[in-house]
Amino acid sequence: MYCYCRFDCTQSQEMKESFSIPGNDSFGTMMEYPIGLTVNRSMNVDFSTQLQQFRERVGNRQAVALILAGSRQEDTAALLIGALQPKRVAFLLTPETHDFLEKVAAKLDREPDPTWIKRIAHYTDVNQVYRELRAVIEEWCDLDRDQILVDLTAGTKPMTVGLAKAAYVLGLGTIYIESDYEQNQVVPGSQRLIDPPDPYEVFGDLEAAQARRLFNAHDYVNSERIYRDLAQRVKENKGYEQLVPRYIRFCAFWPGMVSCATWENIHISN
Repeated sequence: MYCYCRFDCTQSQEMKESFSIPGNDSFGTMMEYPIGLTVNRSMNVDFSTQLQQFRERVGNRQAVALILAGSRQEDTAALLIGALQPKRVAFLLTPETHDFLEKVAAKLDREPDPTWIKRIAHYTDVNQVYRELRAVIEEWCDLDRDQILVDLTAGTKPMTVGLAKAAYVLGLGTIYIESDYEQNQVVPGSQRLIDPPDPYEVFGDLEAAQARRLFNAHDYVNSERIYRDLAQRVKENKGYEQLVPRYIRFCAFWPGMVSCATWENIHISN
């Protein structure tokens, strides 16, 4: 049930300016005010409700380790920590966001975990992002790279660019939160977890062509490396795993034992 109320525009300016948005009620009321402001009451969703809705969308998915870029968006970080329940968390913060951990923890009605890593720096260039990210990964050296997720939702431009490029090179997982917007504001409860597709899913054929050229030029080590990456990273596998036969490894270590006639027989053409 909805109630739509319009106030008379002939009201005095004093009355217009003094009118305030009423509290929550059970009707999801929309009200249009004389100053032209339309307020959707669904915007008044408390954080606990947002977290519950986000958890339902995420399902049973959890994270071992999560790296977050500090910003003014405490809700984003709190949603990810609250839903994914990572065992390890690292924050890349600027001096202006040094208290970000406390704000995120407050959203979750808890104290900051003493194991959370906080790296504070002036992220004015991408190289600084690389250095701080490296420090975190070195501290988590006991983890496999694919156990680490990097959030790309927030942060400065150098932070986002640096984290995305580093994650691709290092084989880290990447995620971000997508939301609906009204009047340039996030609609609470609309947040969704997104896994960006691996670029190899689009550019895999170009990499495979490079691997073929390397193989036919007798560079078996690098050819195998590319095919192995493709086999692991392209979800719709196009038979790349079949192009890393034992023969490639044999040729890489004992090329002198293979005759010129054999080269012609094993050239990769597909």
